[in-house]
Amino acid sequence: MVEKKQQGRYSDKELDLCKITFKDNDPLLKVIRKVMLQYPLTPIEVGIKKGLSSELLAVIRKTILPEIDIDAPIAQIGDLWFWLPFKLDDKDPINAYAFLQARDKIVKYFDNQLCELEGGVPNYDKIIFKGLINPQENPESLYTNLLVRNMILAHTEQQLQQFVNLAQLASMTVEELEKNKKKNSNR
Repeated sequence: MVEKKQQGRYSDKELDLCKITFKDNDPLLKVIRKVMLQYPLTPIEVGIKKGLSSELLAVIRKTILPEIDIDAPIAQIGDLWFWLPFKLDDKDPINAYAFLQARDKIVKYFDNQLCELEGGVPNYDKIIFKGLINPQENPESLYTNLLVRNMILAHTEQQLQQFVNLAQLASMTVEELEKNKKKNSNR
């Protein structure tokens, strides 16, 4: 049997896993949110976290902290340095510096939090989410840390929504996908 060529960033197996795992599973999504934002887990939530399979953890990491996958389909590669929530081409290096510092901190932050979710040891010095806003800091640090904080919140929520979308996408029939595709192309 010839294996179907992957059309998106996620394989059919990964999409099926998302459907099975994330469809109508707010408790799991909230556990991921709490870990990403460094909030304490209840004993039940600790149990949910411990029950995550290595396959699911790989999909979570792939979604929250994507890496360049040279074998991915065309126009499907990128990482958090590529998918910036701001334009750099209209900034001079001095003005871009705070944004680049913030992005570096975000990449390290999410890697650490994913290590926490996976039960591993963090790769970087711990960045405390609630400690990012300290009015006593110098204006440059305060500005950079506010960028970091807000981008962490936005990225976390966007990726949780991505899990919901993947679960819905995986549950659509081929006919529904085609109908959706036609509807969106008419816009």
